[in-house]
Amino acid sequence: MDGLLRKFYGAYYYASNMALVLLGGYGLDDLQNMAVRHFSDVPPRPKCEPPHDLGGDPVPPAVPVSDSDSETDSSPSSSNFLPPFCPARSLRRLYRIVPVDNRHVITIIYPLPPQYPHWRSKPTNVLAHLLGHEAAGSILAHLKARGLATGCSVEGDDATSSTHSLFTVSFTLSENGVLRWTECVDAVYLYLGMLRSHFETEGTLPLRIYEELREVSEMSYKFAEADHA
Repeated sequence: MDGLLRKFYGAYYYASNMALVLLGGYGLDDLQNMAVRHFSDVPPRPKCEPPHDLGGDPVPPAVPVSDSDSETDSSPSSSNFLPPFCPARSLRRLYRIVPVDNRHVITIIYPLPPQYPHWRSKPTNVLAHLLGHEAAGSILAHLKARGLATGCSVEGDDATSSTHSLFTVSFTLSENGVLRWTECVDAVYLYLGMLRSHFETEGTLPLRIYEELREVSEMSYKFAEADHA
């Protein structure tokens, strides 16, 4: 890995691939002198996009974004094209990691295209709300009833990257769940299949789900702690 990182550094770490931002209580002349002193040794070369993994695969052509939100003037994206986000061979992998403490967790990670074009509708937030629900009829309630899991956590990137997004579904497993972890994975995909079937027939989710999300957002905003950053 060290050799791959050094190779990547040598191939792509140069001025035309960088953007430099200076912030501080100094005059422009002082800031310019600092930039020259610290970055003048960075070599200039023609701009070249790095590969999507350290193995050196070439970058495929950009793909268009068709979401209607990205076409509005208020969208944070100024381009209708985004690079591919995940090599196909890196999908459908199973990693087994020895835990540090006495806790067993299974995490399903979905690499997605960047979500910032969907900043208005936030589809991953809606999906996280549904998959992470803990009431009757939820995935967690189903797994608890079978003695397979004791907790659930679902997270989606909230439009923080312009290159990719990650959506994760995690379950804290019981001892039986460790032995029958595939049933937890099956439950997730069965639930996703149910949602897809509902969309195909109804075209939308029940109104109560959107109302619940709105109420949760209002409560989070109302009782948010002050930001002291």
